[in-house]
Amino acid sequence: METKHTKGEWTINPVIEKNEFGVNEIGIDALEANATNICSIFYNDELESKIEAESTAKLIAEAGTITNQCGFTPKQLLEQRNDLLEALIWAKEQFKILQDKGLYPEHLLQQNGGNGIMPIVNAINKATK
Repeated sequence: METKHTKGEWTINPVIEKNEFGVNEIGIDALEANATNICSIFYNDELESKIEAESTAKLIAEAGTITNQCGFTPKQLLEQRNDLLEALIWAKEQFKILQDKGLYPEHLLQQNGGNGIMPIVNAINKATK
């Protein structure tokens, strides 16, 4: 699916303490596409508001950049991650069934120098923590 969003790496403008309208603003640009001010985050004069605005701007810029780098939106990446996690959990369960039946492939046993299913276990642990 081809999206129509601004291409290139999205970056955050330096914080503008007061724009021409007297409002605090953080802008997001895509310099490679010569796109300035893809969007703006406005905030009040409280420190917490500025910190939240900067965090929000970073999140938006990262989402745009990642989408441009891999071709998938953050939502699509989450769906893929969930599908892959489900497949890994299923594979781990299948290895357990084989092990319980004494059919676990010898070349995968850790005591024989293989990694066993540790790459699967490690990936599951990383994805669920």
